[in-house]
Amino acid sequence: MEEKQKPQKKVLVLADFGCITGFSQVAHNVVAQVLADKEIDYFFDIVAINYYGVPTSEVRPWLPVFPRVQIIPAQIISGGDLFGRNGFLNLLASGNYDLCWILQDTFNIEEIADHIINIRTKLIEAGKKPFKEIFYFPIDAKPMENWITKSVSKADYPVVYTKYGYDECLKYDPTLKDKLNIVPHGVNPKIFAPMEKDKVAIFRKNYFGGLVENKFLVTNVNRNQPRKDIARTLQVFALFKKQAPDAMLYLHMKENDVAYTIDEVARNYELSRNKDYILPHQFDEHDGLDAGILNAIYNSSQVVMTTSLGEGWGLSMTEAMAAKTPVIAPNHTSLTELLEGRGWLVTAGKTQSEWFIMPNDNCRLRPLVNVAEYVDKLVYIHNHYEEAEKLAQIAYDFVTTNWTWDKVGEKWREIFKQALTIEKVVKIGRNDPCHCGSGKKYKHCHLII
Repeated sequence: MEEKQKPQKKVLVLADFGCITGFSQVAHNVVAQVLADKEIDYFFDIVAINYYGVPTSEVRPWLPVFPRVQIIPAQIISGGDLFGRNGFLNLLASGNYDLCWILQDTFNIEEIADHIINIRTKLIEAGKKPFKEIFYFPIDAKPMENWITKSVSKADYPVVYTKYGYDECLKYDPTLKDKLNIVPHGVNPKIFAPMEKDKVAIFRKNYFGGLVENKFLVTNVNRNQPRKDIARTLQVFALFKKQAPDAMLYLHMKENDVAYTIDEVARNYELSRNKDYILPHQFDEHDGLDAGILNAIYNSSQVVMTTSLGEGWGLSMTEAMAAKTPVIAPNHTSLTELLEGRGWLVTAGKTQSEWFIMPNDNCRLRPLVNVAEYVDKLVYIHNHYEEAEKLAQIAYDFVTTNWTWDKVGEKWREIFKQALTIEKVVKIGRNDPCHCGSGKKYKHCHLII
C-alpha cells in the first residue's frame, strides 16, 4: 500500500539562531520538535538574529536538513537592522508562508506588529495565501502597557513562557485570558544529566586546572550583562567565603563584557582571580562552549546561583536541575515559578531600599535580592548539603518529568496545527467586519492603515 504523502507547510521564523544565546537555544529546540511532526512536513526559513552568514558551530548541525531549514543572516537582509525586522517583513509579504513564528522581546516586535497584520490583509485582498502569526516571548519585569497591547494582543497565537508572564499580560489586556498560551522552556536530558562521580572528578581537575580540588564550588552561568547583576554575585560570594573558607566561585562568562570588568569589580570585595574565583579562558559570549562541557560544569558544582534582576525563564536554573545540582536564586519574576519547592529562593524587593531602575533598561523597576539572606542560605546549603541534595533530587524528578523538550514539543506541535486550521483565502469586502477582530468595518479599520 502506497504511503500517503504528508502535507507540506512553510514557516517564516524571526529568532536568534546562529549563536549561543538563550533565545537561540530555545529556537533550535522548538524548530527541531516541530520538524519531528509525524503528520506535516514543515519547511523553515529562519531570519537569524546574531548570525552573519558564516557556518558556526550553532549552524553546522542544521546543514544536513537543508532545504527544510534555511538560515538567513538577519542584519544582512535588513539594511543593518540588528533584529532583522525589515528583511522578515519583506519575506513575509511574498505570500509563500503558511505561518510565521517569532521568538523575541515584546518591545522589539511592537513596531512591526501592525505591519504584519497589514501584509496579511494585502495578501488576502490579492487572493493569495494568508498566514497566521505565533509569537513566543518572555516577561522578566512589569511590562509597559503598549508592549502588550501593541504586540502580544495583535498576534494570532501569543505564547508566553510562564504563569508569571501570563498574569502580567492580563493586567493590560484581560481579553488575552483565553487566547494567550503558556509554554515553558525545556531541557534535553540526553545532554543535561547527572554524571558518574569519577568522570566529574576528572573533568574538575582538567577544566579547572586543579584550582577546585577539595573546594565547595559555587557557579553562576549567565552573560556578564547589567540585568544579571554579576556584581551582586561577587558581593554575596565575598561574604559567604568568610564563613566557608573552602568555597570557590566559578563565573561562566566573559571577563570584560557589556556590564563589568569582572576582575575590577572583584577587587572591590577583596577577591582574587584563581584564588577566590575562576573565569573561563578566552571565553566568547557569541559561541560559548559545547553543551556537554556546560553539563559537566553543572555536575562539578555544589550549587548553581544567580542574582539576576529578572528572568523570563532562567535556563541555567533548569539545566542545573536536570544535572541534579542544587540551585539558588532571587524570589521574583519567573524564578519563583521555577524554584518554588525545588530550589532555594531568597527574598528580593521586600523593602523600599531593595528596588532600583537601571539605565538603558526600558525604565523597568527591578527588585534587588537581599544579600544578607542570600549569604545565610548559601551557608546553610554548605553546612547541610545532604538536605540540599534531597531538594535537588525533587527538582531533577520534576524537570525530567515535565520540562523536557520532548514534552514541550508536544505543545508546540499542537499550537502549530491549531494555527493551520484556517487556511481558506477569503476576500474581504469594504463593509465586512475587519479580520483583526476590532468589531469595526474593514473600511474603517485596517483598510485605512
